[in-house]
Amino acid sequence: MPIFSSLNCNTDERWVEGCQVSEQAGADAIELNVSCPHGTHIMAQVDMLETMAHAVRIAKAATKLPIIPKMSGQLDAPARVAHGLAQAGADGIVMFNRFTGLDIDLETEMPIMHGGYAGHGGPWAIHYVLRWISEISPTLPIPILASGGVAGGDDAVKHLLAGAQAVEVCTAIVMEGWGVVERILKEMADFAEDKGYASVADFRGKVVVMNVFASWCDPCRAEAPILAHEQRVLATQGATIVGVTYLDNSTASEQFVKQEHITYPVLRDVNGTLVRSFGTDAVPETFIINRQGKIQALRRYQLNNTWLKRTLPSILAERS
Repeated sequence: MPIFSSLNCNTDERWVEGCQVSEQAGADAIELNVSCPHGTHIMAQVDMLETMAHAVRIAKAATKLPIIPKMSGQLDAPARVAHGLAQAGADGIVMFNRFTGLDIDLETEMPIMHGGYAGHGGPWAIHYVLRWISEISPTLPIPILASGGVAGGDDAVKHLLAGAQAVEVCTAIVMEGWGVVERILKEMADFAEDKGYASVADFRGKVVVMNVFASWCDPCRAEAPILAHEQRVLATQGATIVGVTYLDNSTASEQFVKQEHITYPVLRDVNGTLVRSFGTDAVPETFIINRQGKIQALRRYQLNNTWLKRTLPSILAERS
């Protein structure tokens, strides 16, 4: 079983020492916990991208082991930070550390935990993590390790379906003891058996056809029947279409969905942030994302059955 060392340092010298000691001790990889919710970096409110990227560069120079920084969830642009860490040389990222929070004991009227700010997490945190993993994984060139909100096997499976390559668990172990790991693994195995999957690799994400459209776009309306038919086929092959409305008001997009008999999930990208993260600002555009969460094909104008039949089979045949 691979063993990761997790380091929390605040000077270049300590990062170097920690990396070298970890390598000597036999670690297989190193997690850089630059984002401890009550640590030096977060509490100082520094530029987290530059702080984490600097730690990555120092660590990469000090060891040959894979370096995996742990991101804070308290960022104004998680996608930009994730890609910045990849450019800095990170071999993967962990999304996310706990949030810095405060709780107050009403009996004593004093802060709970550490006498002040502390890291707060738990099952409630999973939705934020899933949101960002699902958005970032298709365009990120390095693996994502999910962290946050895992209380059982179903939660771990959700992280893998969203695009994570591995899942970290902490709170559940603290609350229930080491036996919870066995329970989580059994629940994951039960899910795989119920679905007919032979291994985790079989359900680590689905093939996704992401179609960017708008109700005011005539080519979008022309290709809608093709996508509606394709969804019925893909649903039997462990894949799905996901529609993303671009700069469209809710009433118009809802009418479009009803008129075109769309049954696949549709996300609203009100300000265009999601669509622009895929490097586009036009409609219609269609991305095919494989089970590893990577873009494998792109159609920059109205699609047709020929393109889908030529492009999809080889991607569907891939395993995670």
